[in-house]
Amino acid sequence: MIQRVPGRRITLWSTLAFCLVLCGLVSAALAAQVVSAQSLLRDDFEAADSGWLTYQDATVTCSYKDGTYEMWTSRENSVWWSWAPMEVRADRFVARVSVERQTASGGECGVVWGTSDANLYLLRVSPDGWYAVDLLSAGGWTSVVGPTLTDAIDDEKGIRLQVVVDGAVFALTVNGETVGSYRLPRFLGPCSVGLAIAAANGQGFSAAYGEFEARALETMLELAYHADFTYPSQDWMTGDFSETGLGYRGNGYAIWSSMSDQIRWVWPSMDRPVAGPFAVEATGSRTSGAGEFGIWWGPSSDSEGDTFYWLRMDGSGRCSVEYFVDGSYHGQVLEAHVPGTAPSGLTPSRMRVSVAGRQAAIEINGYSAKSFTMDWGGSFRVGLCGGTWGANSGPGEALFTRFAVYEELD
Repeated sequence: MIQRVPGRRITLWSTLAFCLVLCGLVSAALAAQVVSAQSLLRDDFEAADSGWLTYQDATVTCSYKDGTYEMWTSRENSVWWSWAPMEVRADRFVARVSVERQTASGGECGVVWGTSDANLYLLRVSPDGWYAVDLLSAGGWTSVVGPTLTDAIDDEKGIRLQVVVDGAVFALTVNGETVGSYRLPRFLGPCSVGLAIAAANGQGFSAAYGEFEARALETMLELAYHADFTYPSQDWMTGDFSETGLGYRGNGYAIWSSMSDQIRWVWPSMDRPVAGPFAVEATGSRTSGAGEFGIWWGPSSDSEGDTFYWLRMDGSGRCSVEYFVDGSYHGQVLEAHVPGTAPSGLTPSRMRVSVAGRQAAIEINGYSAKSFTMDWGGSFRVGLCGGTWGANSGPGEALFTRFAVYEELD
């Protein structure tokens, strides 16, 4: 169904002013997720009869178009949404969707979840860089999460949203970076999921949605460790070497090398190893030369860190996973070119490794790469790595601006 919501005033100036007031006040624990194999709905919008509503009048249009589901509106004082054709509702689920702005004028795209057109939550995402969550109940709107700025929203690359609902807990991941989790004021019950749009002015706003998927939630992980490298600390090793080195630089953590095939890896001073299921997220980029950068994880029983898997990004926009045993290279586990990665490697990439038992899954900028089975499970040490490798050998530097570990905590 499509629904117009009266009284919801969304204008460019009021929204930006509200954001400037609240964005520094919002504080939330971050969370990540591991999901089960139970799919509730998956749709690439290639079939125009898959069940989403098609509708058109003078101020709103919802239609299938070129393998996407496109929504357009020019009505300023309203939000419009369309429910996914899910046969089963769920109170614990994860929904993923990609979205691209189709018009130059301002507006908001988003996701809704709820039990009816009168009882739902609305996630609003602005391509200008902020998100917000509202509750519609008893005929009126209540702000749950005020407009919050995040650099994870990258309109030029497109936006990939992951919404996780665990009863009254909500978590949001944008382009592969978990930006926040919040305790919702009400548990609505088993929910349907849908897509939404709103215009910031009368010129109209259009967004095209693709690759929608909703799955049952198996496990919610909580933040166990986080570093944004804004200030030097004792958590990460520092050292200035003649040929390779690592340390804090500007608003980041740098790993560099002037040697061929020289990789350095480093781990934070966490007081314990991590155990599955867990997830590691990192944001990094090449800042000069032909450097490689990525995430590594290995068995905690290996005190020297000589046995490990290494997720690496190179200068051609590819990701791969390499495997080392007792310090010796044992080959490549997977290789993929993931949409949304920067061909130069100079634009920051958001990397994510999720591990459950012996299964590992890789995501880059919110896009799933390949999954694979590891040779071992148990507990792990995790960290960052960078340097030079193979055909890209030569001087190079990588800079990380974020590192986070999520676990299933008691």
